[in-house]
Amino acid sequence: MIKYFFFLLVWMPLGIMGQSPTVQLLDKSINEGWIRLDEGWKYQKGDDLNWAQPSYDDKQWPVVPKNSNLNRVEDIPIAKENEMVWFHKRVKLDSFFTESVIFSIKQTGASEIFLDGKLLYTFGVVSSNPVTFLQKSAGDDIFVLPLEPGKEQLIAVRYAAGSRDFPLYNNATSTFSIRLTTIAVLNSPDLSRNNGLALIPSGFVYFLITLGSTSLISILFFTLFLFFPKERINGYFALSTFCMSVWIITDFYSTPLESYAFWLYIFSGIFLFTGISLMLFCIYRIFERTIGFWFWTICLLFVLTIISRVAYPINEFGLVLYLYLITIIVLSTRSLKTNRIAALIFICGMGLTLVYFVSNLILNALGIDSTTYNVYASGLSFMILPLSIAIYLGYSFSQRSKSLAFQLQAVKKLSSENTKILSDQKSTLEKEVTQRTKELNASLEHLKATQSQLVQSEKMASLGEH
Repeated sequence: MIKYFFFLLVWMPLGIMGQSPTVQLLDKSINEGWIRLDEGWKYQKGDDLNWAQPSYDDKQWPVVPKNSNLNRVEDIPIAKENEMVWFHKRVKLDSFFTESVIFSIKQTGASEIFLDGKLLYTFGVVSSNPVTFLQKSAGDDIFVLPLEPGKEQLIAVRYAAGSRDFPLYNNATSTFSIRLTTIAVLNSPDLSRNNGLALIPSGFVYFLITLGSTSLISILFFTLFLFFPKERINGYFALSTFCMSVWIITDFYSTPLESYAFWLYIFSGIFLFTGISLMLFCIYRIFERTIGFWFWTICLLFVLTIISRVAYPINEFGLVLYLYLITIIVLSTRSLKTNRIAALIFICGMGLTLVYFVSNLILNALGIDSTTYNVYASGLSFMILPLSIAIYLGYSFSQRSKSLAFQLQAVKKLSSENTKILSDQKSTLEKEVTQRTKELNASLEHLKATQSQLVQSEKMASLGEH
């Protein structure tokens, strides 16, 4: 008896330790924020719809190591492009849990989500045939997962691996990840709980404000250009803010995953780079500087950034943007003596923008959540440059208007003086003419009298001879 007891005492703990839990208990922790379902999954390559049934025995399936990307084991994809794989995970919702559970996924490919054999959602067209396969990005969409409290249930994922159509030379592994939370978390104003989702309404408001501002500026300066076509800088600036407006709209709806949306992503980048290049050109025109090395270098870097988006994933736009800001600051500093007002406006504006980007880098390096900061400051940082140019062009236009008004007043004054002089000269001339006319009339009368006397004398002389 003692021998059997000793046997149980030794081997039972070892047996328990050697078993891995097959069911994950979902407790109140999912009501505290988003959690990733990144462990305890099993997988099997191939395709069989019977695998969606909770009664199917998956004990022989390999286990996916803890990883945010379920389709990866030690940096090697489980399913390569157009290959099929099933993922299983058994979960049990706490019996006392009353909140509705929601989930979101991120994937490169297509998938179907099953719960206890029932198909809940389809993202794309799942197929190993490249002709019928259709890749779909779920983005940040939220979906309800109808778990029953106290019941063990099977989440099955039927997944067909895809790939990014672009960049062309991209070795990224196909991805699939899933995370859970509750409706309460989704509606919570606490950003640490809902992962910044509470900021979406505010972000959308700032999106509308930014779009409205750039559109209004574009219309205003285009109108000025129509009335004053010689002021070409107004036309260039209107075109640049129009490009910025198009970029804001297309960037809001673009994603680099599917090819159709990827071209919208490229289209968005082209308008962004065109807009800020034109703004840099306007600054050169304001300072009356010759377009030189740094301008063309930045334009070339923008072109290379667009090409890299298509060909190879190199994300160096941040460095190009830093160079862009520094170029404007240096150009403004060199123009302090020739155009002090414009130089101070651009130095202050670009300095604030640079402070935003540097502080964002510092927050990320310190591991501080900058979601709120980015939502409220990112749109403003992109608006500082067009607002700075608009402020200076408005100031310049007002100064020219004041100068023209002063010159017009001077012309009116000079015209009034000339009119008075002409009036005085006319009056003097009229007096002189009247006086001269009187003198001529007197001379004429005198001449007539003299002539009459001569005629009379000749008559008398003639009578005397007779």
